[in-house]
Amino acid sequence: MKKNDIYFTNFIFVIIFNLFILVSPTYAIPLQATDLKSNEGLMLFNKAKEAIDKKDYDTSYNLYLKAIPLLEDSNDIAKYCEAYIEVGVMLHWKNEIDKAIRYYLKAKKAIEKNLSQDSYLYGICLLNLSSSIYDKRDICLLYTSPSPRDRG
Repeated sequence: MKKNDIYFTNFIFVIIFNLFILVSPTYAIPLQATDLKSNEGLMLFNKAKEAIDKKDYDTSYNLYLKAIPLLEDSNDIAKYCEAYIEVGVMLHWKNEIDKAIRYYLKAKKAIEKNLSQDSYLYGICLLNLSSSIYDKRDICLLYTSPSPRDRG
């Protein structure tokens, strides 16, 4: 058998196998309501990302808020957590620090429960959380007490 014949045979086998899976009721995977919800959630998540690229932050904010409950039951928990983080970022920009902290804490809890704490997403969440806490405390770096040389 020639090399091209082997490739052609493998190609035909793959096509037949895929047709068998699509047609066979035993192998068909029913699309459940949760799948439809998570697909809609992913669609909203992707539209929110596109809105951020276009610098349309209000639209992005609203799309993320709509996507969060739909992504909650999905298999893509990373996108669910990322949506929480993105909403927190936008709230921080709007100077709604308390709300931003709540969203970061929700993302942190979900990441700790479902993902690795070594994940990139966990680091981003903690970084944003610490930034919001810092801004919330209104820490002033101006040192007002006299220095030792001024006490003299």
